[in-house]
Amino acid sequence: MSTKSQMVCDIFSEIAPQYERFNDISSMGRYKSWLKRVAAEADKKVVHNMLDCAAGTGDVAFYIARRSRPEHILLTDFCAEMLDEAQKRYELGESLGVSMDFEVEDATELPYADKSFDLVTVAYGIRNFDDRKKAMSEACRVLCDGGRYIILEFSKPDVAPIRAFYNVYLDKAIPTLGRLLTHKQEGFDYFKESIKAFPDQEIIKQELLDCGFSHVKYESITFGVVSMYVAEK
Repeated sequence: MSTKSQMVCDIFSEIAPQYERFNDISSMGRYKSWLKRVAAEADKKVVHNMLDCAAGTGDVAFYIARRSRPEHILLTDFCAEMLDEAQKRYELGESLGVSMDFEVEDATELPYADKSFDLVTVAYGIRNFDDRKKAMSEACRVLCDGGRYIILEFSKPDVAPIRAFYNVYLDKAIPTLGRLLTHKQEGFDYFKESIKAFPDQEIIKQELLDCGFSHVKYESITFGVVSMYVAEK
């Protein structure tokens, strides 16, 4: 594991129990509506076998499980503590009977056969990968022909006044909120800087095309605070 990966893993292992609460509060209640948009997009095609990379505590997987009822969902993350939280939720019945498995894996080196899944998802994880393009290529490799890769990631608001407010919010509110909820600040300093450094939508779209996807679209959500990318193999 690289230095960056180890740092990210250490950060998320420490905040795993508070991660869902932080997401809900820091997004001002919008977090769940963003997840619903991903689940609605996933539901446009029948999903049999799904892979959720950087699955964290399982939010995306559980929303899709309840709406689309795949035969099986495999949740992977390189942080075991986050997956532990997801497995606890699974054991409490949040998947409503959809079969799930949990494996500690790096999204840039997936140990799965070609064309194993018809849906691959990643939410708020692609900016944390050591090699973003390699993760995209791996997603394309393990997808069946016609399969889709759905990415949900923070982005930069489209409108200048909203973007200015958002930057102040990232700089001031996010580290403070993170410290209050988890008594940790280092992770939330990384959180804000990784959002600011993430490329704009057209760059991500072109990277996905370069990695083998035949068609890519994206959608700005909540004034561009987050973006959803849908890449088809």
